[in-house]
Amino acid sequence: MIRTVSSFSHPSVSYLALLCTLCFISGCDAVHGGGSPAAQPSSIAITPATAQIRAGDTQVFVMTDRRSRSGVTWLVNGIPGGNATLGTIDSKGLYTAPPAPPSPNLVRVMAIRTASPSMSKSAAVTLYNPIPILTSVSPQVVPVGAFTLTIKGNKFVRGAQVHFAGIALQTTLVSPSQLTATGIATQPGNAQVSLSNPDPGSASSGATASVKVTSPAQAPTPDVSQADVIVDGSKTLSETGFDDLSAAKNIYSSASAPESDGGLSTDWSLISAQFPMRRMRNINGLGDCGLDVSGNLTGCSRLKNDLQNIQSKNLTPHIVVGQWAPSSIGGSPLQWGASQWAQYDALCYSIINYVVTQYGGSGFNDTLFEVANELDTTQNPQDLWLTPTSHVPQGDPSRFAQFDTVYAHWAHAVSLVAQRNPGKKVRIAAPATGFWTAYYGSGQLWQNQVIKKYAALGIRLDVVSLHIYGGEVNDLAKYAQSIRKTLIESGNPKAEIWVTEWGASDLGDSYFGAINGSHEGAAWAISFLLQALKGTVTGGAFLEVRDNQGHDTAGTNSNMHGASWNHVEDSVEYPKAISNAFTMVDRLKGTRKLATTAAAKPNLLGLASSDSHSASLVVANYNYDFDYAHKTFSDRTSSEAVTVAFQNLPFSGPVTVELYLIDAQTSNLDHWIAEGKTPPSVQATQLQRVETFTMTSTNGALILPARQLGQSAVSLWIVHQ
Repeated sequence: MIRTVSSFSHPSVSYLALLCTLCFISGCDAVHGGGSPAAQPSSIAITPATAQIRAGDTQVFVMTDRRSRSGVTWLVNGIPGGNATLGTIDSKGLYTAPPAPPSPNLVRVMAIRTASPSMSKSAAVTLYNPIPILTSVSPQVVPVGAFTLTIKGNKFVRGAQVHFAGIALQTTLVSPSQLTATGIATQPGNAQVSLSNPDPGSASSGATASVKVTSPAQAPTPDVSQADVIVDGSKTLSETGFDDLSAAKNIYSSASAPESDGGLSTDWSLISAQFPMRRMRNINGLGDCGLDVSGNLTGCSRLKNDLQNIQSKNLTPHIVVGQWAPSSIGGSPLQWGASQWAQYDALCYSIINYVVTQYGGSGFNDTLFEVANELDTTQNPQDLWLTPTSHVPQGDPSRFAQFDTVYAHWAHAVSLVAQRNPGKKVRIAAPATGFWTAYYGSGQLWQNQVIKKYAALGIRLDVVSLHIYGGEVNDLAKYAQSIRKTLIESGNPKAEIWVTEWGASDLGDSYFGAINGSHEGAAWAISFLLQALKGTVTGGAFLEVRDNQGHDTAGTNSNMHGASWNHVEDSVEYPKAISNAFTMVDRLKGTRKLATTAAAKPNLLGLASSDSHSASLVVANYNYDFDYAHKTFSDRTSSEAVTVAFQNLPFSGPVTVELYLIDAQTSNLDHWIAEGKTPPSVQATQLQRVETFTMTSTNGALILPARQLGQSAVSLWIVHQ
């Protein structure tokens, strides 16, 4: 019958269709000829008059007719029997909604009396999307991170949305019975999966599923145990009792004032490019100091010149005092009476007060005054101004007696100025020498004797100062630890230990002093710093800034083999290899970390650090023999294949690795100077980066590829995110 109606083969049927259409559009219950509404109420009713039906569901409509028992024709939006888009209805009034709501989603179901086609009734039907049915989710376990789920069930429509722990996922309709959804799980636990179909009639599935989120799969942590040098990022190391890295940098960041014209102005750009300079040491600078009749300080020409350099570069002063007898006080110091010593006290106070409170208007907030200079061993007659003769032998008791006398006067002056200026840091250091008395004299450390004596007498001592060169580095930790122990036992635990003068060799010739200018000196410097930290040393001063003298600003007679940061050649200043070693240490960030070296390679030394984003390691290949008895020096190292590893770092994932190197050819001024050549540039003699590559830190650990480390070579590894 539906096919006959839809064929429109008879004029009366066409007319009937037109009437039905008009009825649908007008919403009237009947259509009459002439277009006038019926005067009598309709006898036709349809139940239900309105309905909300979800896609694919059914609804039975019933037409009741009080006047006739003739048959009924059912239409949807005027189409007999409906269609797949609008839904279908059979002869018994069973309406089946389409698989998806049409747009708009409102249709009318109409019943027409077969015997009287003009009599009809319609019902408004709102069509909604179906309620989705969830039957399974796979996989049921996913790791933290990106994942894809497959959801199976029924009645899925375009626009269906999957939720994972309440978060909407990117959802794709594969078929009415399958969805895929992708997302990122951020933390372990159980996540509920639900889904919903969109409007019209948005509805969620009644059922949910649970998916377990596990911690990300752990890649195996690299086994670092076979590496030659291992840095443990979880083990902070402090041998000084403070920040070891700050202590190391405080040891090499000072030097004696330049001995040539120009002060620091000629050095500053190069020094600043290498590492920050913190202090400058003034020595031999008080010879012309005196007091006028009004008690005002006069002379001090070298001191004032050095203070100008110190202030202009924002440094702190380190002043050597008491070295020579002041020329302004007449008579032989051996014959001085109370009057001359009173003048000396006044001069001591005036110099200390001038530096601390008066120079430049307000003085300096941080000053160190160091008494004398190697009085136990000096051969300079000018230094021995209170001994019976100026040629007393080394270790003679009169030397120590002179020191005690002079030190007491300067310590008194420092105490007075410090008491009157509590907001400033004013310190005094002694005895400014090495371990001579332990090596060749009484067998006792003079430093320990000084500590005990001055503690007993109540004489101030803020810093125990040492001078270390060459092979003395091998005893530095041992003797410095003895000094620390004595300070504690003497009730002066806060006193610091500094190496206020040091270098790879105290000699400047091309044989014994050659280490000062070569990569061997760089390796020695790393050994020195490690021994200093072990001995609780927290400050110091390298011997010299540069190696030219007096008016020789061009460096015509400069000594490449002296202990200095820089070398002057043809009016150009270059960093020595030892200065590049300090640059390496200066690039260590964060806090010091434990670095262990393989017992099979005893010549390897390590100084390491790390922070939250990087880790660094300086490795030195060092074993230098200082045979003073036979007057021979020799490098006992051999080239080593070195594997470096890091563990327990606070970061994982991709990292960048940088390698810097000092060896016989690299970052080594001596490579050119020894052959009588001019370096191509200052930059070519500075610290060189030789490699950069990427790796992956797995669970905070990585093993770097082995690299060859030549004789007395020094490398710096930096690993960073």
